[in-house]
Amino acid sequence: MIWFSGLLFLVATATAGSIPVKAYLPAEQEPELERTFVEGPGSRIVNGVPSQLFSRPYQASLQVFSRNAWYHNCGAVIIARDLLVTAAHCLMRFPPNRMRLEVGSMDLTAPVLKYTQFLNISAVKLHEDFLIDESVGYPNDIGLIFLSTPITYNENVQPIKIAPPGLSFDNEICVISGWGRIYGGGPVSPVLLQANMRKWTYEQCYAVNKESNMIINRNHVCVKGESDDGHAPGGCNGDSGGPLTCKHKNELYLLGVTSYGWDPCDTNYPSVYTRVPGYINWINKYKNLFDSQIENY
Repeated sequence: MIWFSGLLFLVATATAGSIPVKAYLPAEQEPELERTFVEGPGSRIVNGVPSQLFSRPYQASLQVFSRNAWYHNCGAVIIARDLLVTAAHCLMRFPPNRMRLEVGSMDLTAPVLKYTQFLNISAVKLHEDFLIDESVGYPNDIGLIFLSTPITYNENVQPIKIAPPGLSFDNEICVISGWGRIYGGGPVSPVLLQANMRKWTYEQCYAVNKESNMIINRNHVCVKGESDDGHAPGGCNGDSGGPLTCKHKNELYLLGVTSYGWDPCDTNYPSVYTRVPGYINWINKYKNLFDSQIENY
């Protein structure tokens, strides 16, 4: 069984032993982490650890306005002053005027930091070929967010470069981060969490998806947490659209954005990401239309 990791995007499940066949947007499902501005308890991404200030300056919270309040729904990644990348399924339900971004924060229940900015959205662009089709691994799950006004960069708000297309990062340790659930069906973390994950080869990723009757392509990336105590980390609902970052020659790059995983956030299986370098031409096409100044890779 498969989960989409946005709080609003759930996957229909089938009877025991069968293969789930579709994903859907339930009409009444709502996000659960309200932006409260009051210090809340910290939480322990599944089996993740709190990110340190300045360590993930490219991370954003994509929030939606519902029930007269703003709620965290997905992650997003800063790639230019006026442009962020996320998962396409995060942008399906709400119009731009009911979404916003929060950058520069670490705890979504705490008073804002001096680095925090709230950003209005002027437009969004989902990939034209995104399919809500589990049998092919929800391909092209990527979208762009264009801002009404540019971001002001500071120590805790910075863009990240997209990884060069020729780098595979196979078998290397990369990092995921987000404010998603801390276990399947559990509460959302108010604190930004991160976890080290090993990047699988395409062949490994293909094989594990095929076991679930899913045929993926080379723009899918699998990463798997490792642990000596049996509590491996992994992504979960609410982490959607958030970053998978990897290092090359001491420089950190964006390799993927969170797409889906195995229900209920089962860390015995990999988390699956959309491979952002595979869409660099598509990103450049639309950033040029909006005259965005993307960071060079």
